[in-house]
Amino acid sequence: FPSHDMQVDKNVFVNNDFPTNQPSINVATFDGLDEFGNAYSTLPIKGAADKLTTASMNIAKYLPKDSLYLSFQYQYQLQGNPDAVFPDDSLMVFFRSDANDVDAFEPVLLISAEEAIAHEFKQVVLPVKDSFYFHNDFQIRFVNRGSLTGNLSQWHIDYVRFGTGIVTGK
Repeated sequence: FPSHDMQVDKNVFVNNDFPTNQPSINVATFDGLDEFGNAYSTLPIKGAADKLTTASMNIAKYLPKDSLYLSFQYQYQLQGNPDAVFPDDSLMVFFRSDANDVDAFEPVLLISAEEAIAHEFKQVVLPVKDSFYFHNDFQIRFVNRGSLTGNLSQWHIDYVRFGTGIVTGK
C-alpha cells in the first residue's frame, strides 16, 4: 500500500513485479482491482478505477512565477499481451483547486493508452501555473480509466516529484 505520510488513498498496488525496467524500486500500479484485490465490477464496463491522492501540501507561499512542477514517469501495459492496447484506457492527473472544497479537483493531464504504446517509462513534467492552485491545502490526484473487471490493463507511475527546480531525465 502507499505510504500514508505521502498519500491518502490505498487503491493502488505498490510493487516491483508488474512493471518492466522501472526507474526505481516500488512503483504504484493502477488497475481494475480495489485495495483488497477484488474487481471494481462484475459487469464488463470501463470507468475510473484506482486513484492515488497526495497528502495536503501548503503551497500558499509560492507564486506561479516560482516554477513549481510535478514530475513523474509512467508506463502502460496489458497483462498477457504487451503489444496490444485498449485505446480508451487512460491515466489522468488532477490538481486540487480550492482549499475549502475537498472535491475541487481540476484535470490537468490525460494520457491515452495509444500515446503510451511504446511500453517504456516516459517522463512527464507539469508546471503549476494557475494562481488558484496556490493555497494551503493543495493536492495531486492520479486516476486510471479502464476495465473495472480486474487486472487487465495497468498503469505504473514512478519517481513522482513535486517542487521547484525539477529537471527532466531519469
